[in-house]
Amino acid sequence: MTQTNPNCPCTWPGCENHGNCKACQANHNPYGEKTACQRLAGKKSAANGK
Repeated sequence: MTQTNPNCPCTWPGCENHGNCKACQANHNPYGEKTACQRLAGKKSAANGK
């Protein structure tokens, strides 16, 4: 069974991978795109570094 993230930050309407982090990463990362989770993590780490 696939675990889902109830706090998924994805804002894409109708996202078929909403809440499924591994499927989302598998869909976006091969194209050099970051997922919503990865973008948020980058913002948080940048804010902590200042």
